[in-house]
Amino acid sequence: MVSAGPAAWAFVVAVFLAAAAGGAALWMMAASAAERRARRGVTQQLERLEVEAGPAAAALGSLLRGRSGRETGWTRSSAYRLLRLRQVEVLIEQAESPWTVELFLGLTAGLGLAAGALGLLVTGAPYVGLAGAALGAALPLVLLRRRRAKRLSMLEEQLPEAVDLLGRSIRAGHALTIAFRMVAEESPEPIAGEFRRLSEEQRYGMPFEDAVAAMTERVPLPDMRIFGTAVLIQREVGGNLTEILDKLSYLIRQRFTLQRQVMVFTAEGRLSAVILGLLPTAIGLLLYLSNPDYVMGMFEHPLGRVLAGGAFGMQVLGYLWARRLTRLDF
Repeated sequence: MVSAGPAAWAFVVAVFLAAAAGGAALWMMAASAAERRARRGVTQQLERLEVEAGPAAAALGSLLRGRSGRETGWTRSSAYRLLRLRQVEVLIEQAESPWTVELFLGLTAGLGLAAGALGLLVTGAPYVGLAGAALGAALPLVLLRRRRAKRLSMLEEQLPEAVDLLGRSIRAGHALTIAFRMVAEESPEPIAGEFRRLSEEQRYGMPFEDAVAAMTERVPLPDMRIFGTAVLIQREVGGNLTEILDKLSYLIRQRFTLQRQVMVFTAEGRLSAVILGLLPTAIGLLLYLSNPDYVMGMFEHPLGRVLAGGAFGMQVLGYLWARRLTRLDF
């Protein structure tokens, strides 16, 4: 009888970890989708009840408002504060993602374990497993950040039109709260959802200042902060709000124009960053196709693998640095 060696046991453990972590991540995603469908059904039923009950449905506001389920169970404990999960919760809300903090943590751990075990299983190199674990664990955060950036970009583009509509509503004689509701009804998403939530929070008893501050926290854009500050100052000391809104809309559009001009001026630098980032990889691939033994000789030696990994890392850092130099914040 031949006993299994350490390498065989490591192989079995890696396969088990990869399968278990991948299965857990898929199960969490399926459970989140089922929970989202159930929550959508409950919300639709509450909305129908509110329409049928009319003014008597004001008590349903606490059920329809906000995004429930963010701080459930153990997430209210000290671990929630120690792990700084409040920032993750804010990121999920700003991205308008159906995820919860628990699902985010589960996906991070599951994908990290699965990618790390898969890298170790395929290559047998511990550093490849660690790199795979880091990439897998970072994937949920990257997806949330991309979703958040896309949504904030849409909000920034829609804000001037919403400010113009708000100014026209006030100029026509409507109250500010009614103007918020009109913007929510006539604007496209996602800016309509933000003003709708602002209007509903005031309708269900939240102080005006707190509702505006909550919207500026959900939409961390400089223009939105300026808008919120202008509205709060006008409500406190008075003044011509329509003139302030007109100037704010004009400034936002001028900033967009300047930003597009800068994008045109820096197009050559950004293209150079892409070319310089892809050129070494393309040359290496061509060398491999023409003379595989010449290229693989470097990867067969331990020092060659270390040098190749260091070169790849420096290449990625150089590309990120070149992109950072050609990106200006306004």
